[in-house]
Order: sequence, then structure tokens, then C-alpha cells
Amino acid sequence: MSKMSKIILNEDGTVKEIPALGIDALLYSEVKVEGNGTIKDMYAQRFLVTQDLYKSVTGQNPSFNKSSGKLPVESLTWVDAVKFCNKLSEIAGFEPAYVIPTDGDYKKITMNMNANGYRMPTVEEMKFLAKGGIKSKGYKYAGSNNPDEVAWTGNNSDNHTHEVGELLPNELGIYDTMGNVWKMCNDNLEEE
Repeated sequence: MSKMSKIILNEDGTVKEIPALGIDALLYSEVKVEGNGTIKDMYAQRFLVTQDLYKSVTGQNPSFNKSSGKLPVESLTWVDAVKFCNKLSEIAGFEPAYVIPTDGDYKKITMNMNANGYRMPTVEEMKFLAKGGIKSKGYKYAGSNNPDEVAWTGNNSDNHTHEVGELLPNELGIYDTMGNVWKMCNDNLEEE
């Protein structure tokens, strides 16, 4: 099982503390999912990665809208997200989940599902989390039948990103599983 931790930032956005397990991480036990397979035990962060957190880990902020450090990081590549997860794992003292080839061929990145480090969810895990998991009430959207309550979209966002956690969470207490920014998952990776 991956052990996740809550990152506590100083006011300037640098990492202050990484306790073992914070209130912002949730544990889900093995669950059967639609399609093929099961979702194993995992921890999931309740909020999207903010620009403050991303910058404190990488020293960079690739985002277009930089009006607040509490905005979700955006305008990054999938490889940027992989590198972020590995660096955050190293800071926290965990084994990085991604194996990046030394020759720089990012098409050969693999994921070690047995590592205890940070990683992006698989597509099936993301669907499970977004739909409310085992607490799902069958809403049409992630946490409500009204998308404006749970998702920043073209209809309510004024065409810009918003700080994480401003709208209602889904049944699992996870915010922004729909809308605001695109979500990245582990697609087309071979497990080690």
C-alpha cells in the first residue's frame, strides 16, 4: 500500500513539514471496478496540486494563470507531472513510483506499482474517486446533480482557473474531480 503524506508549506510556498499521514489524504481499500480488475489500497489527496506546492518541489511554476499560489498547477506536460511525483516522493523519503530511463527517452517511462511514492492515479482509480467510490450516491456529476456546485466549467468559471476547494467536494471529500483543469492519469504504462 502506498503511504501518502500531507505537505505543510511555509507562507512563502516552501516545504515546511511532511508528516507521515495528514488529514488531506484518504485511504480506500481494495474495490472491484467496472471493466477489468480491482483498485488496490491507495491514498488520495483531497485537493489538486497547487502552484505553491509544485513550485516548492520543482522550483518552477509553468502555469499560465499565476494570480494565486492556491490555484491548481496547469500548463505542464505529463512528463513534468511524473518528475514532480518522483521529486515529491524523494523529499518525503518514499521510493519514487516512476522509473525514468537514464537515456532521456520518456516514451520508456514505467511505473513501479509496488513503490510507496507519489504517483498519478490510473484511469480506473480516477473514475472510482471522481464517482464517489464506495460512498457514491449516483450523482450525474462528481458529488452533485448540479455541475455548478462541484465543477468549474465554461459556464461558471469566467474562463479562468479557480483556487482549489472553492466548490463542494464529492462524496469522498475530494475536491475538483471535475472541471477547473485537466486531470492527468497513468495511461499506457507498463507495470514493473
